[in-house]
This record gives sequence, C-alpha cells and structure tokens, in this order.
Amino acid sequence: MYDNYEAMNGIPDGTLHVPIKGIKHTCKQMDIDWAEAVVDFDYSSGFPVPVLLGVIVHEKDALNLVRKHRELRKEARRKKVEKERKMIEKLWRDAFKSVYIKFQFEG
Repeated sequence: MYDNYEAMNGIPDGTLHVPIKGIKHTCKQMDIDWAEAVVDFDYSSGFPVPVLLGVIVHEKDALNLVRKHRELRKEARRKKVEKERKMIEKLWRDAFKSVYIKFQFEG
C-alpha cells in the first residue's frame, strides 16, 4: 500500500479505479501494488474526512483482482451459509433430545 490517492481529479495513465468495498483485503492477499481511492470529502462533522471507496491498481492487475475478489466473496458466503446450517441442525437436535427425554420420564 502506498497511501491514499485522490481519485476525484483523475488517476494516472495505466491504472484503474476499482470501486468495490473491501477489495483492499484481496489486494493484500494477491500482493499487488495498490492505493486506497479517496473519492470525496465529508464535511458533516465540521472538518474534512476522506471518503474511501475501492482501490487504484495497475490495469494489468485489475481483471485478476476482481475475479479473485468475487471468488473470495462467494467462498465467504458459502462458509456463512454452512455455519448457519450447522447451528440450525444443532438447535433442532437439542430440541428433539429435550422432548425425547421429557417423554421418557412421563411414560
């Protein structure tokens, strides 16, 4: 990472702005040169706060970066769904056990 770059005034030749939130983590994993893109300044707090959106990367890395980011997001979603499914199975298993034990004591 080489600091932030103000993309509001244009970006250097040979680079692209990839405006995807959270893509800087993919840049770190891929070990490519990148800079966070400052797209605006927010003055609502009384002083300027940079608004960061996406990264600026070399053109040659942009396509691979977006593909890799999509793969990682897809895998993260799959893991989240699997974790939720396991949690729901455990809740149902525990509920079934408690009802089974209750019926054993009654009859």
